[in-house]
Parts: sequence; C-alpha cells; structure tokens
Amino acid sequence: RLKCMMRHVLKVLLLLTFYFHVSTADTHSLQYFYTAVTSGTTLPEFTAVGVIDEEQFGYYDSNISKYKPSEKIIVHHPDYWSREQTWFKARIKALTQQFYQTTGVHTLQGMYGCVLNDDGTTKGYRQYGYDGE
Repeated sequence: RLKCMMRHVLKVLLLLTFYFHVSTADTHSLQYFYTAVTSGTTLPEFTAVGVIDEEQFGYYDSNISKYKPSEKIIVHHPDYWSREQTWFKARIKALTQQFYQTTGVHTLQGMYGCVLNDDGTTKGYRQYGYDGE
C-alpha cells in the first residue's frame, strides 16, 4: 500500500509542479496531513490537508464530505479522500480497541509526502502519531 501510495504522490507532485512556479526553490515538496478523531466532539472525525511547496492546495473533512481544492488545482480522483477517511477511521477504531481505550477522545494523525530535488532524485516519508505520540 505504501509503495502504491508513494507512486500516486509522485505523480501528483509532478503534475502539480506545472501549476506552481517557485523561482527560488531548487526542490519541490508535496505533503498530506491527516487527523482522525473519535466521535463525541464537535470536530470533524476526519480532516486532510494537501500542501505543495508550502502552499495549501486542498482540504477535506468528514463534516462536509467534499474535497475543496484551491483555485490552482482542477483535477483530482473523486474517491481518493473517501478511501483515506475510511482507512483512518478503521485504524483509529482498531487502536482504541487494542489499547482498551474505547471511551474518551482519541486522535490518530498521519503525515506523508515526498520531495523532488532539482537533480531528479526523490525522497518520501510517512509518519503516524496516536494521541500525540
């Protein structure tokens, strides 16, 4: 799943570099930030933000269940965010059961992305945190 996800990220990054002009940067970066929260709060149960070259290009949350792109981004796979929401909700449910924390408010955060260097090399990463750790 990670290898497939990174291929998707790299494709999106390459496409998006045509939409953003950064004259002083030798590298380009694409990052996604996710937060899943157990129910029982006024916060959305799932939130995702996409950032390219430190500029937000999209937003999604479970309250609106709709991807909100910036004006510079036109095309995006319509089912991508709902699949990510489903995955994160399943993971936070599994974690709360695994740690016997089925009550209270808990969070699962994810961050992944990649960097495209001016020499064509790339570097990817993926990190998770549960309840701030």
